[in-house]
Amino acid sequence: MAVSGTLNVRIDDALKERGNRVFARRGISTTAAVRKLYEYADREQDVPDWMIDQAQDVRAIKRRQLRELVGSIDVPSTYDARADYRAHLDEKYKDLIA
Repeated sequence: MAVSGTLNVRIDDALKERGNRVFARRGISTTAAVRKLYEYADREQDVPDWMIDQAQDVRAIKRRQLRELVGSIDVPSTYDARADYRAHLDEKYKDLIA
């Protein structure tokens, strides 16, 4: 793999040292750990759940839940979701548009 980018990260020295010891115990370099994080993000098009503050990232939760639904039901090819949604809005706001 050709190296084409460099990251400079500001991190507390003590945290860096503790993290490096953990990586060393597992036989992983800091570079490999960061590379694996980027590979995960590229492959999954998401970040690991433990990286997200669940209370602040409601949109990410909804996106993940929708991705989990993909393929779980058979939707007829003739189904028009936009028309269905428009009908829903018409019904919901019928008093305002009458």
